[in-house]
Amino acid sequence: MPVTWDGREVDPHFVHLPKPGQATGAWGEAAVDGIVLHEREYAVSATLASVRREIAAGRLVRRIIHGQPYWVAA
Repeated sequence: MPVTWDGREVDPHFVHLPKPGQATGAWGEAAVDGIVLHEREYAVSATLASVRREIAAGRLVRRIIHGQPYWVAA
């Protein structure tokens, strides 16, 4: 049985913070649909906000191939 939190399935990802302007892959997905459950210094939330700004500006684009999403710098 999957672990859930507040009715949502938990799918943890453990990654290093990306260098500024180099967020792709899991960071794009997390920025769009992720929820930070716990952090100490807001570095993850700040990074996700930065990634969302990259997406909104069109500099990071989500594409799909064979039904699988991926992110690329525009």
